[in-house]
Amino acid sequence: MVTKRQKLLDLEEWAIDINRRNVLVLVEGPMDEQALQTVGVSRVMGLNKRPLYEVVEEVSALELDVAILTDLDTEGDKLLIALRRDLIALGVHVNVTHREWLRVNTTVRQVEDLRGYFEKLKGTVFGPEI
Repeated sequence: MVTKRQKLLDLEEWAIDINRRNVLVLVEGPMDEQALQTVGVSRVMGLNKRPLYEVVEEVSALELDVAILTDLDTEGDKLLIALRRDLIALGVHVNVTHREWLRVNTTVRQVEDLRGYFEKLKGTVFGPEI
């Protein structure tokens, strides 16, 4: 059985790995951006309901590597497929392994809920903040 301490360490390592790779992380909105920043991910860009073609053009002009962290639901899956297809067509390398890690290793299904998940683990492991 995996302890809460180990889950917290794994989540922190997950964020460190994203930063180490220096990829731009694409998320759906501002709450998702804040959640990822809470766990330590530094390069995050929200789609913020902009047209996908606009986001894809902007990202492909600036980045060669991106990670997509859309919500882990049907709509998030559809958005992932469309973004991935369009970015790859413009020569951008797309990483979805960090999204799949969340699906397999956490109960988080909405990226914005990652903040609460992280803070709950921290509180359980280290006790409440003073």
